[in-house]
Amino acid sequence: MLLKSVYNEFIKIAAKPRSYLGLGAITLLVGVILFCLKSRLAFPLFLL
Repeated sequence: MLLKSVYNEFIKIAAKPRSYLGLGAITLLVGVILFCLKSRLAFPLFLL
């Protein structure tokens, strides 16, 4: 029952084009945050 409900919600989300824009924006934002964290940790701590 729960699996079917989750599947139906994914179908509803996939039917809306705005969902892809939101997903792309979130993916880009997470990617930028991870890149910044990774590059910041590469520098010595006294430069922070």
